[in-house]
Amino acid sequence: MKDRVVYSSIAKFPEESNGSLIIATNKKINVTVGGTDFAGKMNLGGYAALHLKDLRLLVLALKENIELKKENAELKKEIKND
Repeated sequence: MKDRVVYSSIAKFPEESNGSLIIATNKKINVTVGGTDFAGKMNLGGYAALHLKDLRLLVLALKENIELKKENAELKKEIKND
């Protein structure tokens, strides 16, 4: 019998996630937690695997977006006060 992986969610699969690796087992797998001493096994079924370099780029992009929003809000205040 061939294995069949079924994902169930009330939300539609996000287009932005196309091409991502999804953990396709509910068996506990070995994991570590970055920045800690934790090493153990966890059930990560349905979670997406993200390379550390990609995570870094995502965090940098979010920080840049937050800064741009702050600058934009300050400019709007200046324009409003003129």
